[in-house]
Amino acid sequence: MDDKETRTCKNLRFSRFAHAFEHPTHPFLYHSIFQTKVFLDRTEWESLRRFYRTKRYIQLDELTQRLYKLGFIVGKNEDERTKDLLKRELEKPIELRSLFLILTERCNYSCSYCYQYPKRDLDMSPAILEKSIRTFIKTTRSFKGLKNIFFHGGEPLLRHDLMRAACRQVDYLIESGETSNVGLAVSTNGSLINNEIAREAHAHKVFFAVSLDGFLKKHNCHRSKGHNIYKEVTNGIKVLQRNNVDFSIMTTVHNQNVRDLAKIAEHFITKLGANSLGFTILLGNDKIAPDLDLFADSLLNAFEVIRRYGVREARLSVQLQAFLEERLNLYDCKEYRGEIVVSPDGQVGPYLYFIGSRLFFEKSNLKNMDVNKMERFVNFATNTPLNEDNCLDCQCVGICGGGNHYNRYYKMGVLNKHDPDFCVYSKKALRWMVTDLRKKVFGE
Repeated sequence: MDDKETRTCKNLRFSRFAHAFEHPTHPFLYHSIFQTKVFLDRTEWESLRRFYRTKRYIQLDELTQRLYKLGFIVGKNEDERTKDLLKRELEKPIELRSLFLILTERCNYSCSYCYQYPKRDLDMSPAILEKSIRTFIKTTRSFKGLKNIFFHGGEPLLRHDLMRAACRQVDYLIESGETSNVGLAVSTNGSLINNEIAREAHAHKVFFAVSLDGFLKKHNCHRSKGHNIYKEVTNGIKVLQRNNVDFSIMTTVHNQNVRDLAKIAEHFITKLGANSLGFTILLGNDKIAPDLDLFADSLLNAFEVIRRYGVREARLSVQLQAFLEERLNLYDCKEYRGEIVVSPDGQVGPYLYFIGSRLFFEKSNLKNMDVNKMERFVNFATNTPLNEDNCLDCQCVGICGGGNHYNRYYKMGVLNKHDPDFCVYSKKALRWMVTDLRKKVFGE
């Protein structure tokens, strides 16, 4: 529709994706799909408010014509076309970019909230390791971005020999020109880190994600009983620092530490030297899960601290970046829909958190990782609540990512239903983003 047509159109109304945030001086309009945003003055908002609230048809003037161009005001069937655009985004072919290798399902701890259940006494064989990496590199040869190989467990450092072999294989493949731009990372409880492991990690540029849930009592309360795990982990972090190994600290948020995230963040940054943090909501355990309303408030307070120190953060910063750059954030986990997980016995699956149950996993000869031809992967990738009417009408649909797949399945029994508890966090996060942007624009 061109400008001339918009001036004479009689059937314009506010889009279902247009959301208003009222304010005494600077009301705000936000398009939940296009991520476009407009601050209005009170006069402009008062002239629009009766139309927004009643969803009555709108006559065009200079203001409404500007809002039409930004997608806030639409004509007949335009919302349906926007809905189709979202659907096409969700149905795009899967672009494989991450390989998760479960080196072992054994662990030297027995954390009460571990998602890896049932436990198995399984280690990956060198043959499965080598074949997985070779096939992943071959499959992703045309992918131009960063390819990632993650070492997971159990506790992957129990099989440090396999991690060493994988690093050497990747080095060889890069030197022979078969691949480039490969990142290596390990997720660990941190207790087994020693100088030998750290020196090798530095040589191969392996990034460490170390699990630590807070101060001594907060960290130990849901971990193995009987000894000071906090001290073991912090000693491991000091070893990484001495050997110049890049690391992040990943915190599982539960009922015992949820109120203290800001203090925990400052402690990790100032006392443990972390330049990257992540706060993960406890999954699949209602008994010790945090209140999501409280989690949202606590994380937002922690983010203010984290940002003040210039440190990276893995959850809210991703949503905030998408919000500011006016692009969709369709997945709660940045690796989701681009990962393949290989279990110690050679089964493959689309998502790490189902490694314990093996749901959505299947047997594989590991000769082919074309996930777009694997029915389970395609079904998993396209099963999202973001196609639900409840989600489409929500102001957070473009930034929430639909919540965590594992948690949705645990609570709802299906993948394509929204998790109402996660919605509490998402709505608070969006309101904070709007307020934060207003402060930057108007200095309030």
